[in-house]
Amino acid sequence: MKTPDYLDQAKLVLNLESDYSLAPRLGITRSYMSKLRLGKNALSDELAVSIAQIIGVPAAIVLADAHIEREQNPSVKAAYVAMAEMLKAGVKAGIKAGFNALVEMTVAGKLARV
Repeated sequence: MKTPDYLDQAKLVLNLESDYSLAPRLGITRSYMSKLRLGKNALSDELAVSIAQIIGVPAAIVLADAHIEREQNPSVKAAYVAMAEMLKAGVKAGIKAGFNALVEMTVAGKLARV
């Protein structure tokens, strides 16, 4: 995902309507928020971690995406793209394994009913 996508996700999770209401929650100025939205800046590492915590995704994924946006060297950018793909695949595999375990527990009657 790109910076504007992450900003939109953070606003959704925090139930905020504007970038300007998100800016103070991230500890940045409205001017900097505007630069992020317009693509003049990419997320800093600190902002990437903050947004990851807000939206509930592994910080490594948001960090990798931020580095992809910032990186100018094609070979380094390709390495970040590969890293991001591996991280995202790992998260998907973990979710699938957790879901499968939940289904198995339910079928086996080991999951307590609420």
